[in-house]
Amino acid sequence: VSASLLPETKGLPNTHIGYLDGHKISYEDGTYKSRMGIDVSYHQGDIDWSKVKASGVEFVYLRCGYRGYADSGVLKEDTKFEEYYRGAKKAGLDVGVYFFSQAISEDEAKEEAEFVLKLLKGKELELPVVFDPENVGGVGARTDNVSGEQFTVNTLKFADVISDGGFTPAIYEYDLAGKQA
Repeated sequence: VSASLLPETKGLPNTHIGYLDGHKISYEDGTYKSRMGIDVSYHQGDIDWSKVKASGVEFVYLRCGYRGYADSGVLKEDTKFEEYYRGAKKAGLDVGVYFFSQAISEDEAKEEAEFVLKLLKGKELELPVVFDPENVGGVGARTDNVSGEQFTVNTLKFADVISDGGFTPAIYEYDLAGKQA
């Protein structure tokens, strides 16, 4: 939905209703307060990080890498990861990373987490390392026939390896095309 199509509303104090102001949704209920953030990968091209910061963005999730869709499932670093990491840090943004997973087994999820830890060597993060398992469908993805149960096993393995590596794990979660575990 385009932000221009959303109504300009204000939430009620001390409720769980967020508000949209200047086309930015926020939330505050006395316990929690939202922060503005974005996630990026090489698809966003060149980024002026000082403009991102000036726009009100407080944090960024960078795609550090991914596993290819094809049967071989090669692990690759996002081509803009290092550049984005340096730029976001220099701009004073809080940084987290995510890995786009196409793991079809627990062993592959472990391999992905170890790959991420190598990419993060010597780097500091203010935010978690996020596992992004996706069933993309319609493109002959490796994960087309992975069950919800297997996605769960893979997620737990990734999280354990990341945690053992000294980082806080998290997950991007969605329905996985009806494959809830």
